[in-house]
This record gives sequence, structure tokens and C-alpha cells, in this order.
Amino acid sequence: MYRLCCKLRKLKQVLKLFNKDHFSNISNRVKDAKDEMYQAQHALHTAYGNPTLCMREKVVVRNYTTIVRVEESFFKQKARIQ
Repeated sequence: MYRLCCKLRKLKQVLKLFNKDHFSNISNRVKDAKDEMYQAQHALHTAYGNPTLCMREKVVVRNYTTIVRVEESFFKQKARIQ
């Protein structure tokens, strides 16, 4: 039983760090990702057909959608708690 308690304490520390890295300032991270996406799309619009800008835009959009899903999950969990 003591071993289990020690392992759970260590796991708690790791989970707190994970939560801090992935969910802290989530709204600001979404805003930054959205701004970056708009900049990438504007650059692609001005230089249409540039393959490096196309790849950058795809990566930025994928990053934005991932962060938006994380934010949605965070708010769903928060609403469930309340």
C-alpha cells in the first residue's frame, strides 16, 4: 500500500506539470494561434502558389484546430465541475 501511495504522489506531480503546460492560458494561446493563422493565410493570399507558404499555412491551421479542441475540452470539463 505504501508503494502505491508513493507512486500516486509522483504521478500527481507529473500530472500537475502536464496540466500547466497544456491548459494554462489556453485562451491566450488560442488567440495567438488565430493571429498566426490569419498572418499565414494573408501571406499565402499575397504570394499565391508558393509551396513553402502552403505548407506553413497547413501546419498553422492544424495547430489552431488542435488548440481550439483543447480549449473546448477544458471548458466542457470546467462546466461539468460547476
